Amino acid sequence: MYKNIVAAVDFDNLSIRIMEKAVKMAKENNAKLWIVHVSKIVIIEPTYDVGISSVIVPETGEQFEKKFEELMTYAKKNGVTEVYSRVYESTNVASSIVNETAEEIDYDLVICGSNNRHGLLEMFLGSVSSKLAGEIKTDIYIVKK
Repeated sequence: MYKNIVAAVDFDNLSIRIMEKAVKMAKENNAKLWIVHVSKIVIIEPTYDVGISSVIVPETGEQFEKKFEELMTYAKKNGVTEVYSRVYESTNVASSIVNETAEEIDYDLVICGSNNRHGLLEMFLGSVSSKLAGEIKTDIYIVKK
């Protein structure tokens, strides 16, 4: 029986399917549902012109609040009584879900999505679900695109 379920979302179309599965499992287990998003920090190395490095953090503030509110409302309308949300900023999405989330939430199941990236796309963009499956010590449920 699960007590704390993490739904790892990035607010794309797959997030809806992740939430459907997370809500179903949270209701079945009377578990707390944690909606987690890791905002990937992109570090641009210094150039000869500028001489300083830049850090870009995509999406912040009101954008997150609105998206989280929609997902939290969906979960509550569908019978999940305890719903929480968290945003983490990191250069490594998978490690943040594993490590930073574990420090705060004693989760026993992570539900995430797989965008079925292969070849060069996976090499450059990575596969968060693959990395999670290799690093995580609890159960993981991967929702396919």
